[in-house]
Amino acid sequence: MVIDINRYIRNCNNCCRFIILQDKTLGLLKPLLIPERPWQYILMDFYVLLTDHNGYNIAMILVNRFGKRPFLILYYKNIDAKEVA
Repeated sequence: MVIDINRYIRNCNNCCRFIILQDKTLGLLKPLLIPERPWQYILMDFYVLLTDHNGYNIAMILVNRFGKRPFLILYYKNIDAKEVA
């Protein structure tokens, strides 16, 4: 009976999507490298502003990992990757 139940669970679409297997071996954690100078490593994220600020509605947030100081750059919503670069 256990074999039949396991086979049913393996073939059930909903069971395969929602059951998380707990027996997977996890990999080793790799720490981030320590920056030696400012702007060697940066973190970038986009944030959609809820209200318009003088026509700007997207904020790009840059964080220098050396000094941990965030910089905020405002953009319009129709900006593409070429203009950001």
